[in-house]
Amino acid sequence: MPGGKLGEHESLILKLFSGVKELKKIVDHGVKTYASFNNHYAGFAPGSAQLFEEIWQGER
Repeated sequence: MPGGKLGEHESLILKLFSGVKELKKIVDHGVKTYASFNNHYAGFAPGSAQLFEEIWQGER
């Protein structure tokens, strides 16, 4: 990370991570939730969903 700045990929991961944290708070209160994905985070929707799941499960 030249100059201490996050790269585009790292920045996207942090955004997704913060979204996962907020969604977990809602789910922890017993609220049924749904999520949909596009290609924004991983370049294709299934990859974005997999990345979300990895973060949700604490694998990233």
